[in-house]
Amino acid sequence: MAWTIIVASSQGDQLDALTEGAEQIAEAISGAATVVRATSVEEVRKRRNTAMRRDQLLIVEAGLPSREASTDPDILPGLELIKSVAREPKVPACILVSPDLNIKHFRIVQALERCELLSVDSSTDYVRDCLQLAKK
Repeated sequence: MAWTIIVASSQGDQLDALTEGAEQIAEAISGAATVVRATSVEEVRKRRNTAMRRDQLLIVEAGLPSREASTDPDILPGLELIKSVAREPKVPACILVSPDLNIKHFRIVQALERCELLSVDSSTDYVRDCLQLAKK
């Protein structure tokens, strides 16, 4: 089965590191896999729409920006995106990228089907951790 891995972060260095991890996942998947990058919620939605006939893995930063962002600082557009795709009939695999160990994000992810949490800090090995979570 063909896969599209969508990597989304607004932070340049983090996006590069996550892309490297996604490329390793793509190599590990038997079959064709394409890695695409996004820097906003709208870009993720656009990339998903162009890959609807493929299996998808979303690797999304919780604080990924959106033009439709709420004024409430507790609402994170990337997290809201992951929660919304978890309600779809065919739930894509997801990795939510969250700073440090955010217990609130951990609890949310635990309740979602096909979703894992990547807690990041200065010691995160993005490639190893992305591979490990994608195997789950």
